[in-house]
Amino acid sequence: MKRSLRLVISILMLVALIAT
Repeated sequence: MKRSLRLVISILMLVALIAT
C-alpha cells in the first residue's frame, strides 16, 4: 500500500511539473 501511495505521489508531482 505504501509503495503504491509513493508511486502515485511521484506521478502526481511529475504531472504537476509538466502541467506547469
